[in-house]
Amino acid sequence: MALTVVEDAGRGTPVVLCDRCQERIVDALEGVFSWGRPSVGDGRIVFAHEGACAEELEALYGRTTWEVLAKLPIILGVSLGMRRSGAWQAAWRSAAPELGLDGAAPWDR
Repeated sequence: MALTVVEDAGRGTPVVLCDRCQERIVDALEGVFSWGRPSVGDGRIVFAHEGACAEELEALYGRTTWEVLAKLPIILGVSLGMRRSGAWQAAWRSAAPELGLDGAAPWDR
């Protein structure tokens, strides 16, 4: 899994690296991910830049289904119980000051 931490403005920041080229994926709409089920494979999440990187990993891992990376936070949120009322808002309020966001969640604008 190509999740790692880099130094950014004096603090550690989690980022996603492409499993093929090892470069950071900086736009969630230009990255893709795929995973294999543990019962039929390794269960590993694979990240790639859309296009050539994903195509090369398809051949390597036999993955043919890719999802746009922007969906991953939603999928993880649901699996972490974020469906609870107010959970997304509480997470946003908690993270916004640390990340330098203005505090208003995108769905409140």
